[in-house]
Amino acid sequence: MGTKAQGPDLAKWRWGRAHTATFRNLTFGESGIPIIERIFNRGPFPVPAGFQQVFCTDWKASKPFDVSAVSSMRQVIDLSDLSKSVTIHTTGQSGHPGNRHYDDMIGSWSHVTYHPTLWDLTALEASRPDRLVLRPR
Repeated sequence: MGTKAQGPDLAKWRWGRAHTATFRNLTFGESGIPIIERIFNRGPFPVPAGFQQVFCTDWKASKPFDVSAVSSMRQVIDLSDLSKSVTIHTTGQSGHPGNRHYDDMIGSWSHVTYHPTLWDLTALEASRPDRLVLRPR
């Protein structure tokens, strides 16, 4: 990765342009069928981190800019007031690529922003956009 990829002006070089993470689906992500891989995989996304940082990533010497492992979840818990706790994980809450929650956390994860962790039932009820009710017959 050098001037060919980043250009001649070193001041404009960006680590995240070179250091990226791609989220590959374990079932279909390396199927060899490009259209299937586009449906299930997400990325590449710029990653501002390194090996020994809070935003920990790993790489292989053979591909030093391709992220091979990430911290899939980060959480900060305020033990003095649990309602101030925050969390984020890599992709989304759904495992279905057609669902809006399949990849809706990637942006927050890669920009190191968090979502509240709801510990209080009132706060949980107030934030709920949807509700699934299962009733036996």
